[in-house]
Amino acid sequence: MADGQATLPLLLLHPNPINSILMTWDSFIFFAIPALLLWAGGAWTAWKKRPLPTYLLTAAGLLVYFAFILGLWMSLERPPLRTMGETRL
Repeated sequence: MADGQATLPLLLLHPNPINSILMTWDSFIFFAIPALLLWAGGAWTAWKKRPLPTYLLTAAGLLVYFAFILGLWMSLERPPLRTMGETRL
């Protein structure tokens, strides 16, 4: 700022910082490509018969997908694969 005060990040100024970053299906590709690469690495190491890297890479790919689902859930404020009809039941 002009008066020398440090600016706070936008997230700190938002009343609900968790929901201020909206996760949509448009961001899916940014999670799918890393997960696919990790799973391809896990498949490669499984083919080379190296069990520890296989398990670690596969689990890392699953964690990437879990992060997407969790972010989408928090952004939608409901389970991401649940339809509005199921919500009303």
